[in-house]
Amino acid sequence: MNSNFLNIASKILLLLTFIATPQIAHAAGKVTGSGEIMVLKELFQDRSFIALLDARSKAVSVSESGAVGRNIKKFSDVAAQRDVIWLLQRGLANRDTALIEKSVKAMEYGFRFITDKGYFRNGLGEDPRRAITADAFFLQAFGHVYLLLQQDKAGKPYLPRLRKLEPDLRRALDWLRDNRDELFRQDRNAPNRLAFDGLAFLLNGILLDDPALKEIAYEFLEADLQMQRLDGVFVEHGGHDSSYQAVNALELQVASFHIDDANLKQRVLKAVEKGMEWEESRVLDNGEISVEGNTRTGLGQEMLFGKIIDVNYPEVALAFYYWSQLGGSSKSRSFATAITNFALSSR
Repeated sequence: MNSNFLNIASKILLLLTFIATPQIAHAAGKVTGSGEIMVLKELFQDRSFIALLDARSKAVSVSESGAVGRNIKKFSDVAAQRDVIWLLQRGLANRDTALIEKSVKAMEYGFRFITDKGYFRNGLGEDPRRAITADAFFLQAFGHVYLLLQQDKAGKPYLPRLRKLEPDLRRALDWLRDNRDELFRQDRNAPNRLAFDGLAFLLNGILLDDPALKEIAYEFLEADLQMQRLDGVFVEHGGHDSSYQAVNALELQVASFHIDDANLKQRVLKAVEKGMEWEESRVLDNGEISVEGNTRTGLGQEMLFGKIIDVNYPEVALAFYYWSQLGGSSKSRSFATAITNFALSSR
């Protein structure tokens, strides 16, 4: 299989008004806490989308203990556990309880490494504050998994197991909150990471019924929006990047399902609209993503765990799939299909 699928976990460590846009205004009216499962259920009817889920979920390895990817041989970091979101989506699409079970077990496994102070241990010898982004990646994944399971009856049997982790979750969010200055310092030049950080506070703020955490989430999302140029580019490390651009747009769409500030929600979706319009310009006729001028991916600029970071084709495609629903854009669905077909044909 193409390394774009097999190595996705190691690429990660790496969320104006709508009056003038009737399709988006209509879609925004449907955006609620249960909106994501509704979007997914529509996408589950698309054979190309299911093909993407099949390919991507097969690239996610989970041990019997719940360790994911690079954590299987020896524990590295909790961020690797986030990859099971693909297994969960495939499990919900196919009502596959084995995949849902693996997703839940992966979340339980991550919390084995929480400390009394609320940060997560790592096997890389990193100082807890230096490794804070890894904590945020895992915590947003936990919130995402938990809330998706809440929204679908197939997830109901698993909720008691996740509820048992809420005291640990509270401790983890307290530590993340108290060290958010360092989180912002590390991620301030990477808007896609600001989106992940915002999701960590937003999704878990909902789970813990903590408005203060949601307000912090909005601060990170606001910082993300401030990184967008007039042409729609979210500036990553000083320029444009056709992979992280889509990843950021995807995470902002996930955030939009849960934002209860109407003005911010509209601004987020408008930013996504502009961002996806720019991303369209990077899709070649055969579905390949142009990497010309990229600051971070596709040209050997960065490495993670000894591997060059390439275009994250599955999440680029997923951003287009989601926008085809949230933006009411049939054009986005065509782009998503083309990107998926290119990635699958390159295996």
